[in-house]
Amino acid sequence: RWGGEEFTLLLPETDEAEALNVAERFRHNIEQLVVNDCGRMIRCTISVGVASRHARHVTLEHAISKADEELYQAKVQGRNQISTGRTSDVA
Repeated sequence: RWGGEEFTLLLPETDEAEALNVAERFRHNIEQLVVNDCGRMIRCTISVGVASRHARHVTLEHAISKADEELYQAKVQGRNQISTGRTSDVA
């Protein structure tokens, strides 16, 4: 748990394409969940920010900060999506 409603997932030895695949599987599976709360059906979605640390000069703190910025962008752009800062993000 990174913050109130935020979680951080580190994927060592994973390239950006694999990380996007993991993020999309999380997003899709959570979107499919339906929770029955005393007869009231509750659906959930997630917004995901993805950042890569493939360059040696990028610190872990910088990568997490970038992922947090991308999470904010995913929320601003309508939620229930993934943002990486690229124009061809997975939605």
